[in-house]
Amino acid sequence: MIFLLSILACDDHVFTGGGGHHSSDAGAGAEAVLVQACGSCHASSLAPTLSEKICENSIDVMATQVDMPFITAGDPENSYLLHKMKGTAGEVGGVASMMPPTGALPEADIQIVEDWIAAGAICSSDDVTEDTGDVVDTGDAPDTGEPDDTSNLDQSIPQGADATRGNELYNQHCANCHVDGYAPDMQTVVPNIGNASIENAIQNGIGGMPAIQAASAPQDIKDIIAYLRTTYPSQDQGGGDPGGGNPDDSGNEQVDGEELANIHCNSCHISGYAPNFESLIPYMPVEDLEAVIINGTSGGMPSFSFTEPEMNALTYYLAQEYGN
Repeated sequence: MIFLLSILACDDHVFTGGGGHHSSDAGAGAEAVLVQACGSCHASSLAPTLSEKICENSIDVMATQVDMPFITAGDPENSYLLHKMKGTAGEVGGVASMMPPTGALPEADIQIVEDWIAAGAICSSDDVTEDTGDVVDTGDAPDTGEPDDTSNLDQSIPQGADATRGNELYNQHCANCHVDGYAPDMQTVVPNIGNASIENAIQNGIGGMPAIQAASAPQDIKDIIAYLRTTYPSQDQGGGDPGGGNPDDSGNEQVDGEELANIHCNSCHISGYAPNFESLIPYMPVEDLEAVIINGTSGGMPSFSFTEPEMNALTYYLAQEYGN
């Protein structure tokens, strides 16, 4: 099964001991800086991978944001990774944001990386992978032998969970990385893992992600799972109100559009991770709005699987609240 690399938040610690790298290997110091400060987010799903095999993943590998390699051996000025660390990426035609997103590294650490690139960017441990120990049993159902088979996973919405509160927790602890693209896209991860894997990642950490102690209480985990399951459902699971909907006297499902917006939309569109509704809704015909909700966008918005009553309720609420 596809496993969760980073379910909630990037490690916000940065490496600061620039002068403390003692190794006979020329690249050890620079590698340590990149692994410690960047590897927790730049795992296998976020280019360039800086948690291992740094030379293979970054030297002469073209950057995704600009026509320049991540690292050009012997040429710091033509190394986009260094520009991102220095905050000069916008000056070379890239995205004007600094990495890591939690703030600039100490100048001593940046200098270690720059000197290493200038000296030829020779890695010391491209062929060495740290032994992390035995794989921990997360409690998911036994492997069926089909990697893409998610039918044996518990992907239910936990009893007594509050998806709206889960949205708030997600915004506090996850969106910093998962919405901005520093960590794996939840749309591709959540439908392929079980609830036990999410719980294990929150409580114990996984890959480059640390445990999230601030959201590890049982109710917190239930609420986060409810939010993730209603926002990123599997094909079998389908979308839906976290309570399952309440039928009226005619048997039709009663859906609260404002509640759906609170659960699925506001963590990005009100908190500033995505354009605010006032700048969008008045200028979008309802069919265009529905298409965006169903298909997502290339700019990072995920697709959603709503029932027809849910779609009608959500678009009606958005039109009434933010339309002309």
